[in-house]
Amino acid sequence: MISVNRLNSSPNNCNEKVIVAFIDSSWSNETKKGLEEGLWCNINEQPNQIDDDQNGFTDDIYGWDFIDKGQIKFMSLNDLSHGDLVIKNYIDSVQKHTGNESRYEIMLLRVMNEDGVCKNSDIISAIRYAEENGAQICNLSISTYHDDDELRATIEASEMLFVVAAGNESENLDGDFPSYPTKYKLKNAISVAALDETGRLLETSNYGKNSVDVGALGVIEDESIIAEGTSFSAPKVTAMATILYSCNPNCDAIEIKKELLLNVKKKRVLKNKLITEGLLDEDDI
Repeated sequence: MISVNRLNSSPNNCNEKVIVAFIDSSWSNETKKGLEEGLWCNINEQPNQIDDDQNGFTDDIYGWDFIDKGQIKFMSLNDLSHGDLVIKNYIDSVQKHTGNESRYEIMLLRVMNEDGVCKNSDIISAIRYAEENGAQICNLSISTYHDDDELRATIEASEMLFVVAAGNESENLDGDFPSYPTKYKLKNAISVAALDETGRLLETSNYGKNSVDVGALGVIEDESIIAEGTSFSAPKVTAMATILYSCNPNCDAIEIKKELLLNVKKKRVLKNKLITEGLLDEDDI
Protein backbone atom coordinates (compact mmCIF):
# COMPACT_ATOMS: atom_id res chain seq x y z
CA MET A 1 0.00 0.00 0.00
CA ILE A 2 1.33 3.41 -0.91
CA SER A 3 2.39 5.34 2.16
CA VAL A 4 0.36 8.48 2.90
CA ASN A 5 3.64 10.04 4.04
CA ARG A 6 4.60 10.20 0.38
CA LEU A 7 1.58 10.42 -1.91
CA ASN A 8 -2.04 10.00 -0.92
CA SER A 9 -4.10 7.19 -2.45
CA SER A 10 -7.12 7.07 -0.13
CA PRO A 11 -10.37 6.91 -2.14
CA ASN A 12 -11.93 9.40 0.29
CA ASN A 13 -9.47 12.09 -0.77
CA CYS A 14 -9.38 11.49 -4.51
CA ASN A 15 -11.74 13.83 -6.29
CA GLU A 16 -9.82 15.18 -9.27
CA LYS A 17 -10.70 13.99 -12.75
CA VAL A 18 -7.67 12.87 -14.73
CA ILE A 19 -7.55 13.19 -18.52
CA VAL A 20 -5.98 10.07 -20.01
CA ALA A 21 -5.13 9.90 -23.70
CA PHE A 22 -5.24 6.49 -25.36
CA ILE A 23 -3.23 6.49 -28.58
CA ASP A 24 -4.39 3.31 -30.24
CA SER A 25 -6.64 1.75 -32.88
CA SER A 26 -10.41 1.98 -33.42
CA TRP A 27 -13.13 1.62 -30.79
CA SER A 28 -16.56 0.03 -30.87
CA ASN A 29 -20.01 1.23 -29.88
CA GLU A 30 -19.74 -1.17 -26.94
CA THR A 31 -16.79 0.77 -25.55
CA LYS A 32 -18.62 4.08 -25.96
CA LYS A 33 -21.63 2.67 -24.12
CA GLY A 34 -19.45 1.23 -21.35
CA LEU A 35 -17.61 4.48 -20.77
CA GLU A 36 -20.81 6.45 -20.11
CA GLU A 37 -19.55 9.67 -18.50
CA GLY A 38 -15.92 8.57 -18.67
CA LEU A 39 -15.29 9.92 -22.16
CA TRP A 40 -13.35 13.15 -22.52
CA CYS A 41 -15.41 15.73 -24.34
CA ASN A 42 -14.14 18.85 -26.08
CA ILE A 43 -16.62 21.35 -24.65
CA ASN A 44 -15.56 23.98 -27.18
CA GLU A 45 -16.63 21.89 -30.17
CA GLN A 46 -20.07 21.04 -31.56
CA PRO A 47 -20.90 18.22 -34.03
CA ASN A 48 -21.75 20.66 -36.82
CA GLN A 49 -18.98 20.19 -39.41
CA ILE A 50 -17.47 23.49 -38.27
CA ASP A 51 -14.16 23.88 -36.45
CA ASP A 52 -15.77 25.80 -33.60
CA ASP A 53 -12.65 26.17 -31.47
CA GLN A 54 -10.43 26.79 -34.51
CA ASN A 55 -7.83 24.26 -33.44
CA GLY A 56 -7.55 22.70 -36.89
CA PHE A 57 -9.69 19.65 -36.04
CA THR A 58 -13.32 19.81 -37.12
CA ASP A 59 -15.81 18.07 -34.81
CA ASP A 60 -13.11 16.66 -32.53
CA ILE A 61 -15.62 15.88 -29.79
CA TYR A 62 -13.90 12.82 -28.25
CA GLY A 63 -10.46 13.13 -29.80
CA TRP A 64 -9.21 12.63 -33.35
CA ASP A 65 -8.64 9.97 -35.98
CA PHE A 66 -5.17 10.67 -37.35
CA ILE A 67 -5.51 7.94 -40.00
CA ASP A 68 -8.76 9.04 -41.61
CA LYS A 69 -8.20 12.69 -40.62
CA GLY A 70 -11.59 13.13 -39.00
CA GLN A 71 -13.64 12.79 -35.86
CA ILE A 72 -13.63 9.61 -33.82
CA LYS A 73 -16.26 7.21 -35.10
CA PHE A 74 -17.37 4.26 -33.01
CA MET A 75 -17.64 1.07 -35.04
CA SER A 76 -20.09 -1.82 -35.08
CA LEU A 77 -17.75 -4.77 -34.58
CA ASN A 78 -18.33 -8.49 -34.12
CA ASP A 79 -15.23 -8.77 -31.93
CA LEU A 80 -13.58 -6.32 -29.56
CA SER A 81 -10.77 -4.36 -31.20
CA HIS A 82 -7.27 -3.85 -29.81
CA GLY A 83 -8.35 -0.42 -28.61
CA ASP A 84 -11.46 -1.85 -26.93
CA LEU A 85 -9.44 -4.44 -25.01
CA VAL A 86 -6.86 -1.87 -23.88
CA ILE A 87 -9.57 0.38 -22.44
CA LYS A 88 -11.42 -2.58 -20.91
CA ASN A 89 -8.31 -3.57 -18.98
CA TYR A 90 -7.78 0.03 -17.90
CA ILE A 91 -11.34 0.52 -16.62
CA ASP A 92 -11.38 -2.84 -14.82
CA SER A 93 -8.17 -1.88 -13.01
CA VAL A 94 -9.35 1.60 -12.00
CA GLN A 95 -12.65 0.27 -10.72
CA LYS A 96 -10.93 -2.24 -8.44
CA HIS A 97 -9.84 0.82 -6.46
CA THR A 98 -12.70 3.27 -6.97
CA GLY A 99 -15.75 1.10 -7.56
CA ASN A 100 -18.01 2.50 -10.28
CA GLU A 101 -16.97 6.08 -9.60
CA SER A 102 -15.18 7.56 -12.59
CA ARG A 103 -11.89 9.30 -11.87
CA TYR A 104 -10.91 9.63 -15.50
CA GLU A 105 -11.81 11.26 -18.78
CA ILE A 106 -10.64 9.12 -21.69
CA MET A 107 -9.42 10.94 -24.79
CA LEU A 108 -9.37 8.78 -27.93
CA LEU A 109 -6.63 9.26 -30.52
CA ARG A 110 -6.50 6.78 -33.40
CA VAL A 111 -3.13 6.18 -35.08
CA MET A 112 -3.13 2.43 -35.74
CA ASN A 113 -5.02 0.65 -38.52
CA GLU A 114 -6.64 -2.76 -38.23
CA ASP A 115 -3.43 -4.45 -39.40
CA GLY A 116 -1.56 -2.98 -36.43
CA VAL A 117 0.39 -0.50 -38.54
CA CYS A 118 1.00 3.10 -37.48
CA LYS A 119 3.19 6.00 -38.59
CA ASN A 120 5.56 7.85 -36.29
CA SER A 121 4.24 11.13 -37.68
CA ASP A 122 0.71 10.25 -36.54
CA ILE A 123 1.94 9.24 -33.08
CA ILE A 124 3.76 12.58 -32.78
CA SER A 125 0.66 14.50 -33.88
CA ALA A 126 -1.51 12.56 -31.42
CA ILE A 127 0.87 13.29 -28.54
CA ARG A 128 0.81 16.99 -29.34
CA TYR A 129 -2.99 16.97 -29.54
CA ALA A 130 -3.22 15.24 -26.16
CA GLU A 131 -0.86 17.74 -24.54
CA GLU A 132 -2.63 20.75 -26.03
CA ASN A 133 -5.98 19.46 -24.76
CA GLY A 134 -4.94 18.87 -21.17
CA ALA A 135 -4.12 15.16 -20.93
CA GLN A 136 -1.99 14.20 -17.94
CA ILE A 137 -1.30 10.58 -18.89
CA CYS A 138 -0.69 9.06 -22.31
CA ASN A 139 -1.16 5.31 -22.73
CA LEU A 140 0.87 3.91 -25.62
CA SER A 141 -0.06 0.26 -26.09
CA ILE A 142 1.85 0.47 -29.34
CA SER A 143 5.49 0.54 -30.35
CA THR A 144 7.51 1.29 -33.42
CA TYR A 145 10.68 -0.22 -34.86
CA HIS A 146 11.78 3.14 -36.23
CA ASP A 147 14.01 5.36 -34.12
CA ASP A 148 12.81 8.92 -34.58
CA ASP A 149 14.48 11.99 -33.11
CA GLU A 150 11.26 13.99 -33.36
CA LEU A 151 9.25 11.32 -31.54
CA ARG A 152 11.82 11.20 -28.76
CA ALA A 153 11.95 15.00 -28.47
CA THR A 154 8.15 15.28 -28.44
CA ILE A 155 7.80 12.81 -25.56
CA GLU A 156 10.76 14.23 -23.66
CA ALA A 157 9.41 17.80 -23.87
CA SER A 158 5.93 16.81 -22.72
CA GLU A 159 4.59 17.29 -19.20
CA MET A 160 2.49 14.13 -19.55
CA LEU A 161 3.37 10.76 -18.05
CA PHE A 162 3.78 8.14 -20.78
CA VAL A 163 3.00 4.48 -20.07
CA VAL A 164 4.51 2.41 -22.85
CA ALA A 165 4.12 -1.22 -23.87
CA ALA A 166 7.53 -2.88 -24.10
CA GLY A 167 6.47 -5.01 -27.09
CA ASN A 168 5.88 -8.69 -27.80
CA GLU A 169 8.86 -10.11 -29.66
CA SER A 170 10.49 -12.04 -26.78
CA GLU A 171 13.51 -9.75 -27.13
CA ASN A 172 16.03 -8.38 -24.65
CA LEU A 173 15.82 -4.65 -25.34
CA ASP A 174 19.26 -4.06 -23.82
CA GLY A 175 20.55 -5.35 -27.13
CA ASP A 176 20.12 -4.01 -30.64
CA PHE A 177 16.47 -4.92 -31.16
CA PRO A 178 14.50 -1.73 -31.98
CA SER A 179 11.43 -1.01 -29.87
CA TYR A 180 10.47 2.60 -29.33
CA PRO A 181 9.59 4.59 -27.25
CA THR A 182 10.79 2.03 -24.67
CA LYS A 183 14.44 2.29 -25.71
CA TYR A 184 14.48 6.06 -25.24
CA LYS A 185 14.56 5.49 -21.45
CA LEU A 186 12.95 8.85 -20.68
CA LYS A 187 12.28 10.28 -17.22
CA ASN A 188 8.59 10.83 -17.92
CA ALA A 189 7.94 7.37 -19.38
CA ILE A 190 7.34 3.96 -17.80
CA SER A 191 7.98 0.91 -19.93
CA VAL A 192 5.89 -2.14 -19.04
CA ALA A 193 6.51 -5.84 -19.64
CA ALA A 194 3.73 -8.44 -19.60
CA LEU A 195 3.45 -11.04 -16.83
CA ASP A 196 1.26 -14.06 -16.23
CA GLU A 197 -0.77 -14.68 -13.06
CA THR A 198 2.28 -16.10 -11.27
CA GLY A 199 4.38 -13.00 -11.93
CA ARG A 200 6.53 -14.58 -14.62
CA LEU A 201 7.23 -12.90 -17.94
CA LEU A 202 4.96 -14.01 -20.74
CA GLU A 203 7.01 -15.87 -23.33
CA THR A 204 6.29 -13.17 -25.90
CA SER A 205 7.08 -10.16 -23.71
CA ASN A 206 10.13 -8.04 -24.35
CA TYR A 207 12.32 -7.32 -21.33
CA GLY A 208 15.61 -5.71 -20.35
CA LYS A 209 17.30 -5.09 -17.02
CA ASN A 210 18.44 -1.68 -18.28
CA SER A 211 15.52 -0.88 -20.58
CA VAL A 212 12.13 -2.03 -19.23
CA ASP A 213 10.97 -0.54 -15.95
CA VAL A 214 8.39 -2.90 -14.52
CA GLY A 215 5.97 -5.74 -15.19
CA ALA A 216 2.21 -6.00 -14.82
CA LEU A 217 -0.39 -8.64 -15.56
CA GLY A 218 -0.75 -8.84 -19.33
CA VAL A 219 -3.57 -11.37 -19.60
CA ILE A 220 -7.24 -10.56 -20.15
CA GLU A 221 -9.51 -13.42 -19.19
CA ASP A 222 -13.21 -14.04 -19.50
CA GLU A 223 -14.14 -17.70 -19.40
CA SER A 224 -10.82 -18.22 -21.14
CA ILE A 225 -7.82 -16.11 -22.15
CA ILE A 226 -9.04 -13.69 -24.79
CA ALA A 227 -5.91 -11.56 -25.17
CA GLU A 228 -2.43 -11.25 -23.76
CA GLY A 229 0.64 -9.10 -24.22
CA THR A 230 2.25 -5.83 -23.22
CA SER A 231 -0.61 -3.89 -24.84
CA PHE A 232 -2.72 -5.02 -21.91
CA SER A 233 -0.16 -4.75 -19.11
CA ALA A 234 0.46 -1.07 -19.93
CA PRO A 235 -3.12 0.09 -19.18
CA LYS A 236 -2.96 -1.54 -15.75
CA VAL A 237 -0.04 0.76 -14.90
CA THR A 238 -1.91 3.67 -16.51
CA ALA A 239 -4.81 2.90 -14.16
CA MET A 240 -2.52 3.05 -11.13
CA ALA A 241 -1.08 6.34 -12.33
CA THR A 242 -4.63 7.67 -12.75
CA ILE A 243 -5.45 6.90 -9.13
CA LEU A 244 -2.32 8.67 -7.90
CA TYR A 245 -2.96 11.72 -10.07
CA SER A 246 -6.57 11.87 -8.87
CA CYS A 247 -5.40 11.93 -5.27
CA ASN A 248 -2.38 14.17 -5.85
CA PRO A 249 -3.30 16.68 -8.58
CA ASN A 250 -0.29 18.91 -7.93
CA CYS A 251 2.24 16.18 -8.67
CA ASP A 252 4.08 16.05 -11.98
CA ALA A 253 4.84 13.07 -14.20
CA ILE A 254 8.25 12.37 -12.70
CA GLU A 255 6.85 12.35 -9.15
CA ILE A 256 4.06 9.97 -10.12
CA LYS A 257 6.51 7.66 -11.89
CA LYS A 258 8.83 7.66 -8.89
CA GLU A 259 5.97 6.80 -6.54
CA LEU A 260 4.77 3.95 -8.71
CA LEU A 261 8.21 2.41 -9.02
CA LEU A 262 8.78 2.66 -5.27
CA ASN A 263 5.84 0.30 -4.81
CA VAL A 264 6.81 -2.63 -7.00
CA LYS A 265 6.76 -6.14 -5.62
CA LYS A 266 10.14 -7.62 -6.31
CA LYS A 267 10.07 -11.11 -7.79
CA ARG A 268 13.03 -13.45 -7.93
CA VAL A 269 11.96 -14.62 -11.40
CA LEU A 270 12.29 -11.01 -12.67
CA LYS A 271 15.84 -10.52 -11.47
CA ASN A 272 18.05 -9.33 -14.34
CA LYS A 273 14.94 -9.02 -16.50
CA LEU A 274 13.55 -5.61 -15.49
CA ILE A 275 15.00 -2.41 -14.03
CA THR A 276 12.95 -2.71 -10.83
CA GLU A 277 12.99 -6.55 -10.85
CA GLY A 278 9.32 -6.40 -9.90
CA LEU A 279 5.67 -5.93 -10.75
CA LEU A 280 2.90 -3.45 -10.10
CA ASP A 281 -0.54 -4.58 -8.97
CA GLU A 282 -3.58 -2.32 -8.55
CA ASP A 283 -4.41 -4.12 -5.29
CA ASP A 284 -1.39 -2.41 -3.73
CA ILE A 285 -2.32 1.13 -4.72
